[in-house]
Amino acid sequence: PGFDATKLFELPRAYVKWIDEQEVRLKDTVTAGLDRADAEIESARLRKDIAAQLAEARYIERGVEMLIASKRAYEMLAGLAGA
Repeated sequence: PGFDATKLFELPRAYVKWIDEQEVRLKDTVTAGLDRADAEIESARLRKDIAAQLAEARYIERGVEMLIASKRAYEMLAGLAGA
């Protein structure tokens, strides 16, 4: 009851920050030493991976939102039952 679930929003924020850092770090690395065709394939793969990871971060964020909404609903129902 006393836990502030909004603190959990730090998890997806930190994950997005890490994803951004990895994208910057890997953007040129994944194509190093490759011919043009392979470089394009690897760049596309990186973009796909980044997009999937960002979607995962959003799923985590939605999970936190659901926890908060559930807690509010519980508190509201508990308040009604105690009235």
